Amino acid sequence: MKTIHQVFTSLLMDSEFSTLASRLRSRQNLEILKHILPADMQKSLLHISYRAPTLLFCFNHPSHAYNFNHYKKKDIIYCLKTYPDKFDTFLASIGVKSMQIFIQNLQLSGYVPKHILQNPTTKKLTTIHIDEPANGTFINHATDPHLHARFEAIRALIHKLNKKPTTSNS
Repeated sequence: MKTIHQVFTSLLMDSEFSTLASRLRSRQNLEILKHILPADMQKSLLHISYRAPTLLFCFNHPSHAYNFNHYKKKDIIYCLKTYPDKFDTFLASIGVKSMQIFIQNLQLSGYVPKHILQNPTTKKLTTIHIDEPANGTFINHATDPHLHARFEAIRALIHKLNKKPTTSNS
């Protein structure tokens, strides 16, 4: 029985799946860029994609996208300039002949997907009606006049809330 690796390898060798194979190889090339980022940014990086002429880095937190956009772009460009041979497959898949041409037109952008930025919807609070089973039949043992009055007010409130509205049939 073939392993999943063998199945994928045989599929990627097939000429029908050549575009898929080139995309997977270019994706592997782009994953090299992930290792330039600090460890916390690597953990929050969801994926890297290319939409001409922009190389997009998708993060799961706005602070990482902000830090990438302001401080880490130059590191990515430096890596692309220094190690162009590591990205040959990626350049071939997008149809660019040299790294110099690619870098001249390149824009880098870090972003957070809209579904992560949106505030979670709050559930509408519903009023819950609770019937008091005591019916106000407790003994008021309070000796302090202020507390005695408070307990009597509670008893009156219970009687008021327990009154069932009478319906008249006309």
